[in-house]
Amino acid sequence: YAITADIAQLRPNAKNADYFHTLLDYGHLKVILHASMLVASPTPIFAIHGTKGSYVKYGLDTQEDALKAGYLPTEMYNWGADPQEGELTLSTESGELVTTKLPTLSGNYPAYYQQIYRTIAFGEESPVTVSQAINVMRLIEAGSLSNQSKTTIKL
Repeated sequence: YAITADIAQLRPNAKNADYFHTLLDYGHLKVILHASMLVASPTPIFAIHGTKGSYVKYGLDTQEDALKAGYLPTEMYNWGADPQEGELTLSTESGELVTTKLPTLSGNYPAYYQQIYRTIAFGEESPVTVSQAINVMRLIEAGSLSNQSKTTIKL
């Protein structure tokens, strides 16, 4: 496994990274993670490609905009609902491509934080295991090292 990361501050006077392009190499699986604050037109939020088809999803999670607008999850009947469907395109045995629109599952930030509270207060199971959290931190550190050294870091 390996990571190659390019991280930058592209906006004038940016205090933090506002761009990254990261390649994750899992051997049989390649993943590209990319984000930038300098994107004027919509790009896919997810584009997943495999040997039998692709899934593409446009549109951001609606929860953040609702929170910025001052709404609370308890005040909205459709909290976390995303009106923008994803598209699944599959290749049939005859080679024809068939595209189907798929509804997006509703997000639920509050459920995550409620479970974090229950983990701390009552010792319930955490939504993120310690090993998962450590692996994410290791990946972030390896990505930072890759960016600084301009090399691919083996994991």
